[in-house]
Amino acid sequence: MIRISLISGWLFFLCFACGLDLFAMTEPEGPVAKVRLIGKVVDSENDTPLEFATVAILEPDGSVAGGGVTDANGKFSVEIRPGKFTVRIEFISYQKKEIPNLVIAKGTRQHDLGVVRLSADIKALEAVEVKASRARMEVALDKKILNVASDPTFKGVSASEILDNIPSVSVDLDGNVSLRGSGNVRILVDGKPSGLTGISSTDALKTLPSEMIERVEVVTNPSARYEAEGTAGIINIVLKKNKKKGVNGTFSVNGGFPGSVGAGVNLNFRREKLNWFVNYAARYGKNPGSGVTEQFNADNELISRQYRDHERGGWSNSVRFGADYFINETNTLTAALLYRYEDNDNESSIKYRDYGPSGDLVGQSDRSETENETEPNLEYSLRYKKTFEGEGHEFVADFQYRDTKEKEASDFIQVFSGEGAREPLNQRAGNEEGESGMLLTADYVYPFSKYGKFESGYRGSVRRIENDYQVQSLVNDNWENNVELTNTMIYDETIHGVYAMVGEKFWDRLSLQGGLRMEYTDVVTELKQTDDKTPRDYVDFFPSSHITFEFAEEQSVQFSYSRRILRPRFWDLNPFFTFSDSRMIFGGNPKLDPEYTDSYELGYIRNWDDVSLSASGYYRRTTDIIQRLTRLTEEDGEVISRTRPENFGTEDAFGGEFTFAVTPVKWWDFDLDANAYYFILEGMDRDVPVKREGFTWRFRGTSKIKIAGLFDWQTRFGFRAPQKSAQGKRKAVYAVDLGFSRDILNDNGTLTLNVRDLFNSRKWRWEATDNENGIRTEREFQWRSRTVTLDFSYRLNTKKGRGGRGGGQSGGSGGGGGMF
Repeated sequence: MIRISLISGWLFFLCFACGLDLFAMTEPEGPVAKVRLIGKVVDSENDTPLEFATVAILEPDGSVAGGGVTDANGKFSVEIRPGKFTVRIEFISYQKKEIPNLVIAKGTRQHDLGVVRLSADIKALEAVEVKASRARMEVALDKKILNVASDPTFKGVSASEILDNIPSVSVDLDGNVSLRGSGNVRILVDGKPSGLTGISSTDALKTLPSEMIERVEVVTNPSARYEAEGTAGIINIVLKKNKKKGVNGTFSVNGGFPGSVGAGVNLNFRREKLNWFVNYAARYGKNPGSGVTEQFNADNELISRQYRDHERGGWSNSVRFGADYFINETNTLTAALLYRYEDNDNESSIKYRDYGPSGDLVGQSDRSETENETEPNLEYSLRYKKTFEGEGHEFVADFQYRDTKEKEASDFIQVFSGEGAREPLNQRAGNEEGESGMLLTADYVYPFSKYGKFESGYRGSVRRIENDYQVQSLVNDNWENNVELTNTMIYDETIHGVYAMVGEKFWDRLSLQGGLRMEYTDVVTELKQTDDKTPRDYVDFFPSSHITFEFAEEQSVQFSYSRRILRPRFWDLNPFFTFSDSRMIFGGNPKLDPEYTDSYELGYIRNWDDVSLSASGYYRRTTDIIQRLTRLTEEDGEVISRTRPENFGTEDAFGGEFTFAVTPVKWWDFDLDANAYYFILEGMDRDVPVKREGFTWRFRGTSKIKIAGLFDWQTRFGFRAPQKSAQGKRKAVYAVDLGFSRDILNDNGTLTLNVRDLFNSRKWRWEATDNENGIRTEREFQWRSRTVTLDFSYRLNTKKGRGGRGGGQSGGSGGGGGMF
């Protein structure tokens, strides 16, 4: 099925690729009087390309005749008229270089300055390091970038914990990620879906270590270039990779309490046309957690209380290696292999206590679970990139195949005590699931003027998920299936998408960009045992537009619009996936329809020498919004809670976001971000109209103090206000994290002490009411308690605070650029 469904995609790709050279040959020539001045800027010490270096073309009187900046490969291309000029090239922390008396003769089509090498400015390095520390967070109108490698509080933690400390992003106790209060966010790795985020993406994020992550990019209102999935936006995790010549990299080891150890290696080897890279990370850890759930009747009398304790974790190993082959100046081929394996042993216990009308204890039982979980993941990827004459003129194609498996085996024993106690209950559950899929993308960018460009591309994906879930009970020494909780589900998905986008800048102030994306979706879900098959296929159009006005060089405002979709994920559709708690059963809904969101945003950004400010307002309307609804029933004298997602209705959200960063003195950096919005949620619950509305907000502040000659000290504080849902509300939560780092071994090594959740306050609390029977449920849960981690990292031929923005290395393959 995969081969057949991708035929149309391959035909499109081959025709598209074959026509590119013809298209490039027929592109119109520029004005005859113009000359293209090209070159490449690199570090004189190791030939590392310097991105964002400025190139200024000066007239004999010192006035500026033109200029530009270098790209990720250190290359620049500037159009000038014939004449005599001085070329000035500058880059932060490097000595500027001038090329005087450059004569451009009439009739010249192109003049090549060759490779320009800049030397480090030793006197400026200390000041640059202060700037680089603040640049752990970069804010632009269309995205936010968190440079993980330069943040000491992210040593020895997981991707899930990193995401929970990004402006506008939050992660709940189950690992579900939300953006601006919406859980409908698309998570990518190096710009593509990946086995590193697993089938459900939540548990896998808890085991993806920070040692492999370079930066995280958050796009709140994506253009038509990006796939339409994710109504709230896109989060792209960029893995570490470097392209410096020679052997270079980083090594790290860490340990912490509660018991955890980890190690990571990131290496690159570059020689002429070949660049090898490898990332490896291993981690062992046990995460203790606990919680309590209470239920009250309509008279506010306690009817049950549940205590839960667990210890989850084990070994996880992730390795990624590959190579870039630079065929020539215009053609590059990149191949990579990713393998991840987890082996976890989990234990949990739940104590049930039931109470009568007078508050007397009338029943009690203890349920224990032991679970073994293994998850091997394999992923292959191949990328081809061709550049044409002219800055930014390129074609990029990606192919990816991934195979993910997961096997869980659980044993349950539940013992009853007290008056009228039943016989002990012995049960077991087995879950085997696997996902295989292929992805093909092709993107073409053609700059038709200095600021204008046309983009077009194709994206085709095919995947199949099969889940076999079985629950059995021991009856008279025989294992019998629980037919209500046992089934095999098969999920087949095929998506083809094409887009076109054009942008141009007018009067050096106003930039306009518009695009349209079309996607065809074919999804079939099948429940084998019940012979229930649900096919769906539909075509959608997703327009986008961005309008930017620059008041000055460091001040601009942007209006943007995009239409997005959230297709029900596998776990949203699968009705069988957990039986850990016999009284709180969670499942999916095979009949779910996709959500659609129209998003509008107005943003403003302003930069001063030591201050940056970003503010935005947004409005988001979602139809067929998916909400998790709980139904309560009484069975054998026990209140059973069953929760599953349903298409509830519509949601309107009006919000504002604010990000502020300042360096008040040389040794202190401080940044603050806040998000607040008002929402109106309207829908149906058991054919009864329901309307919920309210205001919620959150903020987070980070302070970094550089104590000269001793260490860097970073403190992060976050608060999340209560928020209503369709049936209840989530209560407030706050947390404080600390990080201390010190450079050692001639600044080649760094020692970091990290304290997560200093006051052990990162606990999730919420309440919900089933209006049909008046039962109110209150729950408090802590997935992971306070942790203390000590990390040591060593840099081989890699200078801290060098290499451009954020002091980090260049991003991995893809880097979140136009590859959707």
